[in-house]
Amino acid sequence: MDRRLSKLWLTSCLLISNLALIDQARSQESVEARGDGDTATPIVVTLLGTAAPTIDPQQAGISTLITIGKTQFLVDTGRGVVPQLSKLNPGNEAKAFAGINRVLLTHLHFHHIIALDDFWLSRGQFGGRKPVPLEVWGPEGTQAFIDNMIDAYEVDVTDRVTRVESLGIMGKGNPRLEILTTDITQDGVIYAEDGITITAFAVNHGMPALGYRIDYANKAVVISGDTTYSQNLIKNAQDADLIIHEVFSVAPKYKNNPIGAIVLAAHTNAEQAAAVFNLTKPKLAVYSHIGSFGGSESNTDYVGLTRKNYAGRVILGEDLMTITIADDVKVRRIKEAQGVGR
Repeated sequence: MDRRLSKLWLTSCLLISNLALIDQARSQESVEARGDGDTATPIVVTLLGTAAPTIDPQQAGISTLITIGKTQFLVDTGRGVVPQLSKLNPGNEAKAFAGINRVLLTHLHFHHIIALDDFWLSRGQFGGRKPVPLEVWGPEGTQAFIDNMIDAYEVDVTDRVTRVESLGIMGKGNPRLEILTTDITQDGVIYAEDGITITAFAVNHGMPALGYRIDYANKAVVISGDTTYSQNLIKNAQDADLIIHEVFSVAPKYKNNPIGAIVLAAHTNAEQAAAVFNLTKPKLAVYSHIGSFGGSESNTDYVGLTRKNYAGRVILGEDLMTITIADDVKVRRIKEAQGVGR
């Protein structure tokens, strides 16, 4: 073969090979974007706050952040959620709000919703460049709560929007301050986009209350919300990689207190949770919304009590703990250099 033809042939082969690699890379990016196959984006769960309705400067109120690629969901907005979010992006705190356009409320007890106004207004002022409305799902009564919240801040919002409009920075209004609300009145799928499916289901808390299941690329996270032992939760938590479950106790001195009995009737103790885990068999069970009637006097070893009746992997949640669900389930504590579950 002529040397020039040989060189041209080799160059053509290399070009074809490079084009094939480019097509393969593009195909791979497409697969990753869709969340198909083994290359799927992981589900990352961050426990922003793990407290029950207690005031503790070392523990934020109940709130959980679900991240799947660029899509994020905030489940409940307990006390201190905005400072907790800001800790995820030190030096660029506004980034904490940029991609969070969706909030799931488990129920309307104050310690689950008390910082929604802070999150809503902070997002409106410091959020990302894409000014999209906030979407909120919750049990029956959520729309009324949102309407009242908006009314309560009418003076503030009107003033801020008017000043911005006068500068010509954006058109009329501020889309980030708009809220699209859905009251969930029956079990079923409430969200299905980009391979992500979210199912809401009723749980037993003595008032309208929900748990949520998030499915993506053959992985699943279940959040119990506040509930006592719930057959409906067990039904919806089958084959979950991760269950985030509440846990509660009553201090011995309050054993016969009638209020303690009311509290336990609406919450799950460690022994009941063990029964739930035995029937659902998650790869990992994590306690959040950790509380007791009697406070520190309870001194309860929730994990130890659970392990008496459950042999699977269970840990006590901590603020800013991160759980990554991919081929396996990895845990990273904020106080540790590496993520190792116990």
